Amino acid sequence: MSTTATPAAAATPASESYPDLASPTDSVIAGDFENMSAAEQESQRQAWKEELARTEEEIQTLRQVLMAKEATAAGLKRRLGTYVLDDDSPLLS
Repeated sequence: MSTTATPAAAATPASESYPDLASPTDSVIAGDFENMSAAEQESQRQAWKEELARTEEEIQTLRQVLMAKEATAAGLKRRLGTYVLDDDSPLLS
């Protein structure tokens, strides 16, 4: 019995196979999952998803706080007679 490569395998160069360990993302993932079982990999993915959700929620909170502080600053500038388009405004730099 002869062992020949299938046409699909022969048509795909080794450099295009997954994971591409030359890719920073794939090499990191391969390193993270190197010694993990499928269940451990799924658990790790779930932990990353939860951390991502917390991080995105924190980013949204920080944006809301920043918007409130910017509104407060704009109100104080109006009271002081300082306008956004003054020469020393950081918005123009």
